[in-house]
Amino acid sequence: MELRQLEHFLSVVEEGSFTAAAARVYMVQSSLSASLLALERDLGTTLFIRGRRGAELTDAGRAFLAPARAMVEQAGRARDAVAEVEGLLRGTVRVAFVVPPRIIDVVQTLRGFHQEHPGVQVRLLPADARTAPDLVASGQVDFALAPRTDRPGSTLRFDPLVHDQLVVLCPAGHRLAGARDVHPRELIGEAVIDLPRAQLARQLFDSLLAEHGLQREIRLEVDTWLGVLALVHQGMGISYGPASSANSEVFGRVDVATLADAPLWELGIVYRDEALRGAAGRAFLTAFRRALPGANRSYPNVAVPPGRLPGRPVLEQSLPRLLGTAADLAKTSVPGAAEVSVTLLVENQATTVASTGQLALELDACQYEQDDGPCLHAARSGEPTEIPDSRTEPRWPAYARSATGHGALSVLSVPLVIDADGPVTGSLNIYATGPQVFGSAGRAAAARVADFAAAAAGSASAYRGARNQVENLRTALTSRAVIEQAKGILMERGKLTAEQAFRALSEESMAANVKVRVLAEQLVLTGQFPDRAPTARTRSPARRRPRS
Repeated sequence: MELRQLEHFLSVVEEGSFTAAAARVYMVQSSLSASLLALERDLGTTLFIRGRRGAELTDAGRAFLAPARAMVEQAGRARDAVAEVEGLLRGTVRVAFVVPPRIIDVVQTLRGFHQEHPGVQVRLLPADARTAPDLVASGQVDFALAPRTDRPGSTLRFDPLVHDQLVVLCPAGHRLAGARDVHPRELIGEAVIDLPRAQLARQLFDSLLAEHGLQREIRLEVDTWLGVLALVHQGMGISYGPASSANSEVFGRVDVATLADAPLWELGIVYRDEALRGAAGRAFLTAFRRALPGANRSYPNVAVPPGRLPGRPVLEQSLPRLLGTAADLAKTSVPGAAEVSVTLLVENQATTVASTGQLALELDACQYEQDDGPCLHAARSGEPTEIPDSRTEPRWPAYARSATGHGALSVLSVPLVIDADGPVTGSLNIYATGPQVFGSAGRAAAARVADFAAAAAGSASAYRGARNQVENLRTALTSRAVIEQAKGILMERGKLTAEQAFRALSEESMAANVKVRVLAEQLVLTGQFPDRAPTARTRSPARRRPRS
């Protein structure tokens, strides 16, 4: 058995025919067939059923497929490792991709990558959001450019590149075209063109409706994003999706409306840890990152003033979600960051309110158990705290051993001052797998993200407190107004004074075990109190005659 025979076998499997496979490996078909016949003789079995519809795998062929892929993949990594030592960059990178937003120019990325690394072969495989993770998991591609995947029990990892707001897509001239902060209930009754349930955008849309207690009838599902845009363009109905993927240059009759409480859609790199160890794969991923506008890809500037993040207003986000966005931002903007977490101190009790992965959670928990470590020191002292190399860290030896065992050799914790007049209440914690990772650029980026997160979280907290006060005041004023209206009704009907009318409301409230405000609303709306069983002690004040 020779390696080239395995490559020929996989070519036929992936192309579906001997003719296409021969063209792919630059061989005549007879030579390819002879190579595979020799492989079948060596294995003592038939791998393909050759017919008019092409080449189909036998049961033995299907059993041989996974080991063959593994052997070819390991051989490729061996070549890449030798080339890397020799200072060369060669090999093959296989990438699956869904239709990306316009801000990611795949063609320009490929052009620049080939100019820089002419010895690397790139194979692009179009896929959809459902199949792309499967291609990565099975080893058919090295990584995928696809929406976030959170498959239970999956060994896949997701590195976010783009955060985008879910919006409503509607035909030009539609009543919602150009609207702002559309409430989900306004979409009920519309003809919605849906994506399949496995698509991230569909899951976000369904969850948004469920959060508001709304149900809808599924009328039409389309498998592809381009199909959705085409149908909306033709006026078949409305749909939903990430704002950056609404291509107005091709689909000019598609307008956008923003959603109130819109969830965030994420696009990024789906990969297995081992798939990016090769130099060619890492270089191509770097090229993808460089192709995105700005240093942090998801946002135009790390030092964004508090007020808005892409997707929904900062002030309207929950604190865990807000800090989770800050953690994602730090992971994508601090060079060398592997995982990020955010620690908050409440009455000196530490908790992790956001993290990008299990590594950060475990290392935070280790510090909490020992009540010491870089993140707690930063949170309590207000000073940025760094471990350049956990293998030689003298300040927290027990924690350093744990960090080394987890593969985190560098740690950087930046304090979060959420209340400028109060104590330090948290820290932004960044973990890296190599030693001496955080240079001056990394520390500066981490500080900008921490400043933004702290200011935004403080603004959100103050805003929610002020909003609660306003809501309480509004409720009190509304209650007072409706009670005055109810008193007026009783005064007119029973010729009562204002004091007698309010006493009558209070007595009925106690007898019926109902709040005065609720009782007053009922009287104003219906002209009578709620029905209840009469008692010997009291009767309805609405029918009581005034005392002389």
